[in-house]
Amino acid sequence: MENVRKLISKLTRTRNDIIIVGEDGVGKGAIAKNIHYQNSNGGVDLPFVSVNLSVIDDKEMEAVLFGFERGAERLPYTSKRGIFEIANGVQFL
Repeated sequence: MENVRKLISKLTRTRNDIIIVGEDGVGKGAIAKNIHYQNSNGGVDLPFVSVNLSVIDDKEMEAVLFGFERGAERLPYTSKRGIFEIANGVQFL
C-alpha cells in the first residue's frame, strides 16, 4: 500500500493523461479520485467525472462521451453535454 501511495504522489505532479487498469474491485476509481483531487485544488478546478463504459452500448457511447444535440438521429433525448466537455469544465452561455 505504501508503494501505491508513493506512486500516486508522483502521478499528482504530472499533467499527463493517466490510464489506470485492473480487475474489478481493486480500487481504480479510488486511485483516480485521489489523483484528480490532489491535481485539481481539492476538486475545485474541474469536476471528477467517471463513467462505466462497459454498460453502455455502441450506439450510446459516442453520445455519452461527446454529447449530442436535440434531434440527433436514433437518440430519444434532448441536448446534453458529453463527459469530455463536463470534465474539461466547458461552460455554455
